This record gives sequence, structure tokens and C-alpha cells, in this order.
Amino acid sequence: MVMLNKGINLSDDAFRLTEFYDGGSLFNIITEAIGIERIDGKKVVFVNDEKGEIRPINGWGFAMKLNTFKIPTDAGERNDLVAIDSSAIPIAETEEGGVYAVKAGAVEVISGRRSYRTLGPFIAYLGLSNINAVEEVLGSKLGYGVIIDKQSAMRLLRGIAESTLMKIELQELRSGIMLVDGSLKDSGVELGNLSLRRIVYSAPSGVKFIAISKGSSIKAIHSLYSGLLEDERIGVEITDLVRGLSKGEFGRKFLVKLEGRGLILRADLPEAVDPVSAFGSLIKSDALVNGYPESLKGAHILSIFLENEARSARTIVARRAGAVLAGENVRKVLLGGLKVIEK
Repeated sequence: MVMLNKGINLSDDAFRLTEFYDGGSLFNIITEAIGIERIDGKKVVFVNDEKGEIRPINGWGFAMKLNTFKIPTDAGERNDLVAIDSSAIPIAETEEGGVYAVKAGAVEVISGRRSYRTLGPFIAYLGLSNINAVEEVLGSKLGYGVIIDKQSAMRLLRGIAESTLMKIELQELRSGIMLVDGSLKDSGVELGNLSLRRIVYSAPSGVKFIAISKGSSIKAIHSLYSGLLEDERIGVEITDLVRGLSKGEFGRKFLVKLEGRGLILRADLPEAVDPVSAFGSLIKSDALVNGYPESLKGAHILSIFLENEARSARTIVARRAGAVLAGENVRKVLLGGLKVIEK
């Protein structure tokens, strides 16, 4: 390992710093197990720190026999459809909590006509002074995790906004498809009466919930992609695999490809919904972009924050705050101009 003026030059065997350790040290034993030679001959795809799953375009190439099902062109029927997504961003911090901006968006496709609805943006505060009041309204115990952890707080607020908009839409959508971004899974933050599970199982019987994920963090699922590349409208159930590796899941789990040149997506359905009919109806009811429902893409665009919205939120917070304190980024102060890839 050679130290340079403004960086560090690592050779491909940088782990083998044997001159500092004797042959029987724990360090050398561990590095034997995780050394660079472990990837010799393996297929790799390079990744970065951006959000989203990176996958090989032509799959990993594993020969695997899957119990797949086809989605014929005559499956399902055209339905009314609503797609919902949400987002939250951090705005400020106080000595006992955090300030966030939250927004949810819905795309409605009713009788073939497309319309749009948003909830927010609105500003929310979560701190020690109001956590009990929030728990009382939701009818559930949140704990201090949503105060301590910024991601937990935003997950809670996104869930509240998304579920509220979903309930509003379900007052009008008595029959059709409710498209949800993500999976049928308990969020890890208890939402009480606003939990996705309660909404799904208390919805009108004519409404079919379909949750669509753009990718999966479960490595075991990635090896299945190659088995779905050749055929056009195809799916495979992965319920047992997902439930064995991920907590809080409910409903049935699938990998599906909704059109010939489309990407393979993770899709979840309630147990009573027939997958061939549900996915066939989705194909008939919405335009697909690379196999992904256009309405969900629209809901995502509606829910994301524009720069002027974030600035407006900061202005509102500044006007109501007793004082706005100067802040500094501790990482930048300590590391200076050294570019760091986030952990």
C-alpha cells in the first residue's frame, strides 16, 4: 500500500499486509477467507452508490428450471386503475426531533381517461414533545426510533401520506386495480389503522391490489431472472423464498415480465387474487414503459420534491422557528475535500 499526497493507492492484494502480522494472526486468517482471489472466474457486474438495483442485462446465465406460468393475451379485462406513490425529505432538526416535508401522488385511469391527484406537500414535525400525541392518533406504539433515526421518521411519514391518499381513492374506486409502489409488507413502523395490511384486507372486494417493485435487495431472487428472459409475458411465484428471507411480508410474491422487451419486476398480490387474471388486467388497463406501468411512473413524478418546493418548506420553517442556527457538515469539516463513497 503506497500513500500518495492526496489519496491512497491500493494494489489488488492490499489485504495481504503480512509484514505487519505473523502467520497465525486472526487478521491473516480472515483475509484468507475474503481475499480478492475469491472472485477468480466469477461473473461480475459493476455497481455504484446510486439508488436502484444493478442487474446484468442478459441475466446471470444460470441454467435453472422454474415452475413458470404464462400470461396469455386474453387473460384479464380492462379495469379502472389508481397508482399511488409518496416521498419525504428532511428539512431541519431541533434539539429533540426533526422537521420533514411529505408528499403523495396518485394517477387515476378511469374509463380510459387519465387524471392526477396530490396530497401535500405538507410539513411535519416528529420529536419527544409530540411523539405520544402521534401514537395516540395512530393507535399504535411507535417508540423513540422514529425520532432517533431519520430514515424511520421519513418511512413513517411516507406511510401516513400514502395510506391517507389510498383511503381517499378507495372511497371512489369500488372496483378495479390499486397499484402500489413497493411490496406488500409491514413497514417496520406501526401505522395502526393506516397500515397497508389493514387497508388491503378491508378494501372493497372488487379492488385488486398489485404492488410493483423495480428491484429487490434479496440476492437469492437475482439468480432467477435468467429463467424469465426468453419468454414474453411470464411469471413465477417466489412466496416461500421471500417470506423465508424477509420479515413482515404478506400476500403472494412473484417475478413477472409483462411484455416482451420489458424488465423483470417483483410483484405482490393478496392471497385470494388470481395472478394470471390480475397481471392480464394490468396489461390491458395501463400503458407499459419497459414493462413498467406508466401510471406508477407518473405517481412517482407527482410525489417527488422539486427544488422550489424544498426551498419553500425551508422558508416556512424559518419563519416559524424561534431562531435559525448556523450549521456545518461534520463529515466535510473532518474529511475536507476528500471524496468519499457513502457506506
